[in-house]
Amino acid sequence: MNPQPLSTVEREPICLAFAQVVRVHREARGWEPKDLGLFANLSGQMIKYVEVVKRVPTIETGARIGRAFEVPLSQLIAEAERRLQL
Repeated sequence: MNPQPLSTVEREPICLAFAQVVRVHREARGWEPKDLGLFANLSGQMIKYVEVVKRVPTIETGARIGRAFEVPLSQLIAEAERRLQL
């Protein structure tokens, strides 16, 4: 039996919040997903998937995104956690 991937609705709330944080940071810089992908050494499609929670980023992917924004991954995660407390 092969497990099915979780739908966006079934994702952990932190995943949804992290996706929002990535989008906010990207849009604040006036970047398109392909721009962030270029700076993070990821595909623009992967960035889109992260932002719509079609993919949950690995620690490595999150760290690359953080580096592109010049912030540590821990800061992005902390911002996502704060969103959950609102």
